[in-house]
Amino acid sequence: GTSLADCTSGSASVGRLPWRTLGLSDLRDGNGEQLWYILSSGFRDIPINSTSNGQLNVNGLPNSAVAIIISSGQALDGQIRPNPSAATPPQVLNYLDLTNNDGNNDFSSIGPVGSFNDVLIAVTHTDLFQVIERRILNEIRGDSTQGLIAFYNQNSNYPFADDTGDGVAGANNLGMLSYAGVDVSDSISLFFPVEMKGVLVNNNWASSVDYRINSTRQAVTLTFLNGQSLTVEP
Repeated sequence: GTSLADCTSGSASVGRLPWRTLGLSDLRDGNGEQLWYILSSGFRDIPINSTSNGQLNVNGLPNSAVAIIISSGQALDGQIRPNPSAATPPQVLNYLDLTNNDGNNDFSSIGPVGSFNDVLIAVTHTDLFQVIERRILNEIRGDSTQGLIAFYNQNSNYPFADDTGDGVAGANNLGMLSYAGVDVSDSISLFFPVEMKGVLVNNNWASSVDYRINSTRQAVTLTFLNGQSLTVEP
């Protein structure tokens, strides 16, 4: 079967769950149907970070989901489901029910018996960014070859914070992550791989993390605005 469908409906993207892209098996529900996937607008193009809000409304709760996964259940009256192909991709109306197929940002997990049998799982902002923030913090911490740990191993201290927003370390203990350099001649960007630096800059993660070192520059605490934090020490 295909892992894709005609996937634009209103301002949200709607289609089959891209299981191949996600490295999953061909997941099916109890009726043998492939799962459906709805992605909020604003989550396909950079910048995407903790300030990015999901715009999908579930059961009347505004902006409550970043993404939704739906099991469409058995076909109901009027729903015709021919074998999908590249020429005839599955049509949303033949799988999803009522407000879940009308092309707007409103979705529901409940509906009248006989005309609704969708089963929904919502991926919330918290679900997504708790995991991503932890990954970002761990990448900034790094290891013996990159990140803050590598910087400390070479310099016996951690860099000062960026206090101006240009990514360059100043002389303050509190500010943002200084990903661009210590000064014009001594760059710490060498300690962040090109890909990671791109993530920090292009998605504005560097400015989303409060960076605080202690007075001896022997410990750093990285904290996101929602309170998730990580302390880096030798």
